[in-house]
Amino acid sequence: MDDSSKRRVLDYIAEAVGNEAFDRLVGSVREIRHQPRLRFWQDELLARAGVSIESVEDFVALFDGVELRVTGRSKDALAAATATFWTPLLREHGFKRYAKRSFGRCTHEGIFQLIGLHLSSYGDKSFSVEYSSMLTTRHREVAGSTTFRRLPRGKSNDGWWNAKSHKHADESMREVCEKTGDVAIPWFEATSSTAGLADELLVIARGGNPHTFFELGCCYAVSGDLEAATPILRQAIHGFQTAFEEMPKRTWAEQERLRAQELVDAIAVRKHQSLLTKWQAETIRTLKLEKLLARPDSNAN
Repeated sequence: MDDSSKRRVLDYIAEAVGNEAFDRLVGSVREIRHQPRLRFWQDELLARAGVSIESVEDFVALFDGVELRVTGRSKDALAAATATFWTPLLREHGFKRYAKRSFGRCTHEGIFQLIGLHLSSYGDKSFSVEYSSMLTTRHREVAGSTTFRRLPRGKSNDGWWNAKSHKHADESMREVCEKTGDVAIPWFEATSSTAGLADELLVIARGGNPHTFFELGCCYAVSGDLEAATPILRQAIHGFQTAFEEMPKRTWAEQERLRAQELVDAIAVRKHQSLLTKWQAETIRTLKLEKLLARPDSNAN
């Protein structure tokens, strides 16, 4: 295809699907090169334009190096790159906007999954990508979990990307999309159930963190494995008590100890389900998860 014909085809696609969807096709070239297959959403957009592309090579030849078409992008380079590349990918997997630079979803088994951008405190316009899964049936006042991870980059498990300009941010976000699809999404799928999250926590529990023991105990209680739940919860109680005794200013440790003990007592009299349901309602309200539980809206961000 000569340059003139290529421009006509690209103009036709942009007119048919809109500039934002067109830019998403352009931005997916890197991902296609890494995993050489066309996705359903790409076929769907091209079909909407009446354009048939038979191979990955033809897709790359058409869209590689093409300029983005959306005008009036945010002056914030990272926000603009997020909207163009990352947001559509996350929406495809059921994530909704949770905060300014983060997205979340709640699974049918009550797992809250969070992924977001963390800006460097050094003011150098660099950022990392953090993600975690957490059980909503454990009482929570903040969206934090010992399952916390960062997307890797190169040989480092602590990846950082550059967003100094729109060009740098776009290049970085294309790579972030690739890493999100290869690393974060499979991990989210593996920890989307109570059993899957328990498997992850069981590995982390080797570090001896009482928060991990508490959440793991809650997972077992939710699944009905009460024989496994109680001894794990007692380890959490011991860990919180030790933390409080070492430093009485750690009032959070005493509060968590009391909650873990409350669950142990509830399990003993088989009233744990009502307690877990109450905790879940409190967590949903405190963390403002209602918007993630709402039915999909075509106008949602």
